[in-house]
Amino acid sequence: ASTTNCSVSNFPNTGATTVYGKTVTIEASASVTMGSGTMNVSGNFTNNGTFTCGTGTVIFNGNLAQTISGSTSTIFNNLTMNNTAGLTVSKGFTINGELKFTSGNITAATSNEAVTIETSGFVSTTTGSTSADGKCIVGYCKKNTNSNSKFTFPIGSTSLYRPAAITPSNSNPTTWTAKYFNVGYGDYSITGPNLDHVSIVEYWTIDRSATSPADATIELSWASGSGVGANYADLVVAHYNNADWQSTGGANISGTSTSGFVSSSSAWATFSPFTLGSSSTNNPLPVELTDFTVACKNQQVKLNWKTLTENNNSFFGIERSFDGSMFNEVGRVQGNGTTNQPHEYQFFDEQPFNGTSYYRLNQVDYNGQSELHQIVKANCDSENNELNILPNPNSGTFEIIGLSDENQIDVTDVIGKKILSFKSDSSIEKINITGVKPGIYFVNISDKFGKILTKKIIIEN
Repeated sequence: ASTTNCSVSNFPNTGATTVYGKTVTIEASASVTMGSGTMNVSGNFTNNGTFTCGTGTVIFNGNLAQTISGSTSTIFNNLTMNNTAGLTVSKGFTINGELKFTSGNITAATSNEAVTIETSGFVSTTTGSTSADGKCIVGYCKKNTNSNSKFTFPIGSTSLYRPAAITPSNSNPTTWTAKYFNVGYGDYSITGPNLDHVSIVEYWTIDRSATSPADATIELSWASGSGVGANYADLVVAHYNNADWQSTGGANISGTSTSGFVSSSSAWATFSPFTLGSSSTNNPLPVELTDFTVACKNQQVKLNWKTLTENNNSFFGIERSFDGSMFNEVGRVQGNGTTNQPHEYQFFDEQPFNGTSYYRLNQVDYNGQSELHQIVKANCDSENNELNILPNPNSGTFEIIGLSDENQIDVTDVIGKKILSFKSDSSIEKINITGVKPGIYFVNISDKFGKILTKKIIIEN
């Protein structure tokens, strides 16, 4: 690499073609020109000037979270992501050659600062399977096309890889934008034939922009957590038309009940959003369960949980274990069938084990298919529950469980700024701080004796 007025830190040149560095800052009116070599960056990359990528490769391989920022959008030839702590895009960048994921996610939170794959760009085939959890673009990915070749967007959430693909019907120059959402869309109304219900746990947005935009065949993926059953041959790609969902058909279905792909039957002319649908009742596309908590009261264990939506939900089986491994059913609570409305449930276990009891929910559909949910635990010895925060990580809503009387609760960011502060006399408190930036926060809990306990939480998108 050759540099002009480039501010770098710990950046010794160890050879003609390979450069190792910590941080790279290209100042305004400065330039960095690469040839065919390799640039290893273990810190942040800031471009306020000019970066000429040549045919080289830039590898982000730090141990702490890294960022790409600056006033100038950077064009890379090849880029390799090799940092489990992740790379955050504060200024969008473009890939002319290969985008390769070895470890870690690239987070692009806004469509204006997306990761763009040029017409000549491609993603390594090693990331083209649903086994690449934790190695994808979290947020917005764009692809410029001028052919009818298939392109797979390497997108997902923080811990889930959920690729989507397009196959344009012609070679009109088009920019496509895709993003995955690890939540239900919220409206599950159905219209038209060959669609019984749609997923209530995930969806994708796929959009296009061009003077004469191409239509495209849409392909979606499923994996563990998608709720697909043994009858995955009944899956279709569903499209929301601003009022309700309709089927685009199901073709080229491949995979198993735990992972696979399904395409629309033909090129589709309208866009966003899309999700998995089923032409029959066979695929549960499961109940969206939140807020599963336990608390002790008079030596009994009270279990509370909430569903945001339900599909063919017959009942919940409450299962208990003394070791967190071997479970037996101790009761049932009737479900609400198919509903788009939130419902709250509770169950009392009057005979918990001495010491710690473990609980989980087994949600059972009308057709007998079932899904096990998270394990929680309670210890009613002296009515002294272990204080816990669930879920963690979360998106800004969580519960503090096992509180005693007269607690002062303060939620702060990493520099100590208070986000929320209140007094509590309840054993369980529901907290809502949605809207704060993703990152690390602290929950400080003071009891009536002045003892302070601090819990770390992680807020995700």
